[in-house]
Amino acid sequence: MGVERSPTPEPDMIRGFELIDQLAPLITKHQGNGTMSAVWLGPKDPPQKIQMGNYTFSVSFMTPRGLPGAPPLPEPYPSAAAIFIATGLTSSTPRATA
Repeated sequence: MGVERSPTPEPDMIRGFELIDQLAPLITKHQGNGTMSAVWLGPKDPPQKIQMGNYTFSVSFMTPRGLPGAPPLPEPYPSAAAIFIATGLTSSTPRATA
């Protein structure tokens, strides 16, 4: 028994790990303080609400669209994920006035 893997690394997976590597310092900074949230959705998952500060995001899976004239995209569709990180001021944060 072993872990199955492709003989060559998948470019999408490589790009995903490179992105996570770039975001690691920001993720670490915001971890556990209420300024970061994430969602993972599949094609059949219901929409989710993500609350961050005074904002509520409604997140749902949208079926991928192909290019005009291209063959339809194969099913099953892959899952989708997002990370939300509040890095700036919100309306509940006092602002300096002149």
